[in-house]
Order: sequence, then C-alpha cells, then structure tokens
Amino acid sequence: FFSLLLLSFGISVPSGLFLPTILIGTCFGGCFGNLLSNVWGFINPGSYALIGAAALIGGVQRATISLCVILMEGTQETENLLPIIFTTLVANYVGNWFNHGIYDTALEMNNVPFLKQTIHNRFYIFQAQNIMTNNVITVHETESAQNIIQILSNDPHSGYPVVDKSNSKKYIGFILRDQLFTLIENTNFNTDKLDFLYRIQVPAVTLTRRYQSMLNSVTSTIGQNITIDIKSAMNIAPHNVTLECPLSRVVSLFCTMGLRHLVVV
Repeated sequence: FFSLLLLSFGISVPSGLFLPTILIGTCFGGCFGNLLSNVWGFINPGSYALIGAAALIGGVQRATISLCVILMEGTQETENLLPIIFTTLVANYVGNWFNHGIYDTALEMNNVPFLKQTIHNRFYIFQAQNIMTNNVITVHETESAQNIIQILSNDPHSGYPVVDKSNSKKYIGFILRDQLFTLIENTNFNTDKLDFLYRIQVPAVTLTRRYQSMLNSVTSTIGQNITIDIKSAMNIAPHNVTLECPLSRVVSLFCTMGLRHLVVV
C-alpha cells in the first residue's frame, strides 16, 4: 500500500490519499496489535488497527476533529473515542515538530501561494504601506482598446484599480483581468476608413496567446480611437484599506474574506 501511495501521489492522476493512508495505518496498527495479542491474549488487534489508522492520518494529513468524527461514524466504536482523540492530538503535535502536512508540503513544492490564518506577533508592528506595491498599473473609467490590450499583454496581474480620468489619484473602483478581456472580446471594431465590421477572431488557446492574438489583430489604425466603458463592468465597492492599516488586519481580511486583491488608498 505504501509504494502504491507514493506512486499515486507523485503522478498527475485524480487519486486521493485518504483511503490509502487509512489502509497503511490499519496495517501497522493491526500488526502491532497482533504482536501484543501473542503476549497478552486479551488484546484486541482491531482496536489497535483503528488507532493506527487515526495516528497515520493525523500525522500525514494533520486531520483533527474531522478525523475523529469520520472514524466514529464509520466504525461505531464509541469505546475507542478517547484513545482516538489522544492519538490524533499526539500525531499532530509530533508531525508539526518535524515538518508540515503533506498537503502544505505539496503547495510549497508547486509554488502555490497560500496564506495561513495564523497572525504572527510581528504583523502588529507593520502597516499596509510597508508591504504594498508602489508602481501600480491603473486604468481609467473610459480607456482605449489599444491601451487595454497592451496592459493585458504585458502585465501579469489579475486585477487593476480604476481611477478617475480627470484626477488620476481618485480611486473609483476595481476591475478584474478577465472582465477586461471580456469587454475586449465583445467589442465591435469599426472605423470610418473601413466600411465593414471588424471583429477579433480569438482562437481557443491559452489566455496569454489569446491576448497576443488580439494585440496582433487590433492595429493602431483600427483600435486606437475606440474607447471602452469600464464603469459598466468594474466593482464600485471593492475592499480597500488605508496606508496606516495594521498588517495583522490586512492578513485577516485576506483569510476571512477570501480576497485576491486589496487596494491601499
């Protein structure tokens, strides 16, 4: 089971780790229970198999309350509730002493950004202005199609603040990258020089190539004088904080509200 677990976790197939971990823990616990039953005949190997499954899942996946509930509902072994709770807590403590859980480790190996909900003490001495990005790319409430396509092609961010065209320091909303892309896709490009409707033909490929395809299609002659109303799609009441906002509150907002962007004004 252990070799199959390593194989299934290392390849890109939709296979879970929960049941294989239970089987491996059950085997280890059952073997230990059989050894004890050979010495003391009143030992029940089944109880040790159940506790072994709880120990391995708690140590590998760092499961706590949910693990106890699942094992109790699946086995109806209520007399083993206290040993399972104790084993799960010990397995979590010992595992955290050495490394992170297997899912946290996989996130780190794949460079997936993940913000934990733990508020460290050092977060209280920093402010939002200490970690924010200063050179922010913004868009106006009415922007030319050519400028939007240039931004989408050259900048990797997934959202942009919207500022007032008459006052670039006045923040009025926020718009996502996909929303800008949709506005461009649904725009009819026509000019006085060309007496026909020019539509962008977007191939069904990756987003980056789609942006590049649009950039190559919309030339300066066709797209320069066409403006797009961003106010129709932007979020007019996004979350934002001030420069003096504590970093602890910023982290709390990201974790509790599930934010991907937070504008500092």
